[in-house]
Amino acid sequence: MTYLVRIELHNGALVDYQNLHNQLSQNQFLNAIRGVDGVNYRLPRALYLIEYGGQISNVHDAVHQIVKSLNKTAEIFVVKFNLNDSMFSGLEAIRG
Repeated sequence: MTYLVRIELHNGALVDYQNLHNQLSQNQFLNAIRGVDGVNYRLPRALYLIEYGGQISNVHDAVHQIVKSLNKTAEIFVVKFNLNDSMFSGLEAIRG
C-alpha cells in the first residue's frame, strides 16, 4: 500500500523542515515520485510517499513521533495513494 503524507510544521523554519526531511528519509519516506514516463520527479515541499503494508494510522503515528522528536507540532494529512489515479505537472525532474 502506498500512502501520501503532507506535513505542515507549526512555526517551522527552514532548518526545521530540513531536519524533518532527514528524519523522514531515514524512515523510508520518499519526496519523489516516478511518473508514467519513467522519470522521477521531486514532490512539493513537505509532501512524501511511503510504501507500507500496515494501517494508515501507523503511518500517521510514525510521522507524529518524528515531528515530536524534533520538538515541533504539525498538521499531518495521510491518504492512500495510487499513481494510476493521479495527475501532476510542473514538478522538477530529478536528474541521474
